Amino acid sequence: MKKFLAISILLSLAVCVFSDNVSARRRGHFKIVHVIYPANHYWDWDSDPIYWYPDQVDGDFYYSYASYSNYETERSRTNTALNEIELLEKRKAESEKAKKELTKVKITEANFYKQYSTDAPALSTAEITLKNNSNYKITAVFFRGKLTTPKTGRILIDGDFKCDLPEPLNPGAENIYEIALNDFVGWAKVKVSDTTKFDVSIIGLGTSDGTVYVSAFSNNDQKRLDTLKKKYID
Repeated sequence: MKKFLAISILLSLAVCVFSDNVSARRRGHFKIVHVIYPANHYWDWDSDPIYWYPDQVDGDFYYSYASYSNYETERSRTNTALNEIELLEKRKAESEKAKKELTKVKITEANFYKQYSTDAPALSTAEITLKNNSNYKITAVFFRGKLTTPKTGRILIDGDFKCDLPEPLNPGAENIYEIALNDFVGWAKVKVSDTTKFDVSIIGLGTSDGTVYVSAFSNNDQKRLDTLKKKYID
């Protein structure tokens, strides 16, 4: 009975060792618990080249028969991804800061209409009233405008436009601006009625000291950031 128990224990240990080696071979490398060679050491034992490297997850060392160039390619890909994550995080932080500044300038009224003349095509015009609740002078405003039908809510046009203010809008001041819209992006093709709904939001500001606040972090940027972080950090 004792002999049978001893044999069973030995067989179990052998299965564990074999499974661990199989798992490592599937990953293309072999785990070494006690390594006397330095990290990232390239070695050739008169056969296939062997490359020792530290695992990024558990810190143990492995050797691989895969080529050195494959390892360097993967490391370069990881570094590129980490740099992109850093840039996306920075842009997201700047965008969040810009959003707070954009809320300080209010659109109190917005209208869209066509200016007709006998000798020229109708000119699409946005009439927007701005109130500056910030502590700096506004010199330019970037808008996003959308025209929709009143009953169905069908979008007639959804586009961006900019207004360079003829004079800076001082802190606490309010003014009305007539903005000629770029008809080449589709505003001229829109047929509107008195009931057409015109929604406008501010997506960017330019100030007298040269600072520009723009909310430039999109949903696609967030998806890209989440994907990279899940693969390379989480």
